[in-house]
Amino acid sequence: MRTLAFFTILSVVSSYVYNVTVSNKGAIPSLSLKRSSPGNSPCTCTFNPSFLEPQPGNPGLNASILILRASGCPANYGGNEDHLMFAYCDKNGNCGDLQPLVFPFEASAEDPRAFYYPTDGKWYLYYFANGPGQNTVYLRRSATPLDPNSWELVVSQLPWHRNGCVILRDDGNHYVIYGESGGPSKGPLPGIAIAQTRNFVNYTVLNATWLEPYGANGTQSEIVLEAASNVVQLSTGDYLHIYAAGTNGWVANGNYTGAAIILDKDDPTKILQRTNHIFLPTMDYEIGDGIWPVQRNRTLFVTSLIPVEGETDTFRVYYGAADANVATAILTVTYQ
Repeated sequence: MRTLAFFTILSVVSSYVYNVTVSNKGAIPSLSLKRSSPGNSPCTCTFNPSFLEPQPGNPGLNASILILRASGCPANYGGNEDHLMFAYCDKNGNCGDLQPLVFPFEASAEDPRAFYYPTDGKWYLYYFANGPGQNTVYLRRSATPLDPNSWELVVSQLPWHRNGCVILRDDGNHYVIYGESGGPSKGPLPGIAIAQTRNFVNYTVLNATWLEPYGANGTQSEIVLEAASNVVQLSTGDYLHIYAAGTNGWVANGNYTGAAIILDKDDPTKILQRTNHIFLPTMDYEIGDGIWPVQRNRTLFVTSLIPVEGETDTFRVYYGAADANVATAILTVTYQ
């Protein structure tokens, strides 16, 4: 077991002080080209997964799965270009083999973010695909996720670059975190943004520069940010989101890490706390050493947080490692 201690709190405006720790990284990836027992992929790169699980009373999905990004695959697994596939994976970090089913979406479909919407009993899926300029995010929905032709297009070519991380609200005014930022003077967008929607078709941007890179110097200064994980609610009612951060040297060498933000339970646009980087590349399959496939060294991309049953504020993490493998860890939040 490897435990990473909580890093510096950058800002706190909450009545609580939250500590976020990462532990129990897998000794080997959960899904990789080089794994010979359950969790084998024939693709050079299998990464950035989104977790979908069965829902009570809904027969549309009978086992938990990861929908994930794949490339460098044999023809019967979708070929060389980026596309979306799936594997059966559970809440304990155990994955079966990549399945030879390709979701027939737009060219270069990648980086899925899924959520279940109880109002209509369907799974929704945001993902990046080719589009004009920065209009590169698509949204589909399905009541039967493993039927590849059942994914209805909800809205296409949203004016975002990357991802849609959703906060569902009981009043129907839902929030979506999206985007990628290189700072106010660098693209592709001015910041990680937050928007509001009632129907997932029309969006009101509440803050286009909601989260921007921090720090001008030091090993953890941020060069680029990206909305990363699904949003989870803590026992206090506040929300947790993990964003991705490219630090110094990220273009040449990787150095893509993860940090946490805590959002206010009553107004999720309010960032109560922002941590330094808690997800750092430490394992061979993250750094790019050893037998594991690598597309970008020292790269982590936290994409799925799953509550651990029987535990408080403890989450199973699935994430992309070296832009080539699916890995797992445990994230724990405490507060005082």
